[in-house]
Amino acid sequence: MAGRTKSQFKRWLSSPPRPHGDIITDRAVSNLELFYDLVYVAVIAQAAHQLALDVSLESVAEFVVLFAMMWIAWINGSLYVELHGRDDGRTRMLVFFQMGIMALLAAFTAGAAGPNGEGFGLAYAAFLALMAWNWHGVRQLDRAVRPAVRPGTPAYAG
Repeated sequence: MAGRTKSQFKRWLSSPPRPHGDIITDRAVSNLELFYDLVYVAVIAQAAHQLALDVSLESVAEFVVLFAMMWIAWINGSLYVELHGRDDGRTRMLVFFQMGIMALLAAFTAGAAGPNGEGFGLAYAAFLALMAWNWHGVRQLDRAVRPAVRPGTPAYAG
């Protein structure tokens, strides 16, 4: 019994992402995904707070750049979970890692254009590396499962 439970846990934790076209018809947004969205709200709120402290053309431009970066990160993470996530440990851990990086970004967002720029850049690079690793895993899976799927995507996915 313990061996079976261990193998089920291992499968729950290390199942591959869903391949392209594998649709969950009755999928609903989970509470974890809603919390994930809330972390992005916190990061954007930090940027907006900085804008509220100093309303100038330069600070508006900084806010727009930070907002665009957060929007790209949110779309990237949300799209991955929507298209390739499962209701398993691997997907949940991925979401928690993303939220951890975003919480770190929130700490550096207030001075992202100034003294906290290096920390913000490193945290954002860590997020992009995590997402690149996940999208690469999908590409590898698609190569194995469906070799004829989207032959042009290697030029974009690297």
